[in-house]
Amino acid sequence: MKLAALLDKKPFQFSKAYNFGPVPCDHLTVKELVEEAIKNWGDGQWNDISDPNQPHEAGLLKLDISLAKKELNWQPKLDAATAIQWTIDWYKQPEERRAEFSFEQIKKYLAL
Repeated sequence: MKLAALLDKKPFQFSKAYNFGPVPCDHLTVKELVEEAIKNWGDGQWNDISDPNQPHEAGLLKLDISLAKKELNWQPKLDAATAIQWTIDWYKQPEERRAEFSFEQIKKYLAL
């Protein structure tokens, strides 16, 4: 939301590719992320069906948040586990309640 406000005031200065994600010590492997999502969902299992002979994505994907930290004075407010929990909580909502739930989560986030 901070970036949106800055883009409204100074669009040419802030029209860049900013990454928003966890701090480096809070990065998860893909497997760890999936396992955390399954835990929050309450059901499911990890099945690695990838073919080792085929090209694939890295097992650990990292976002470089240094530009957002430097230019926007931004820091993540949620750790990875909490962000995954909030995401799963959103998906668990009935479709007709998701907009209201989104606003509730935004208020909760802004209060952090």
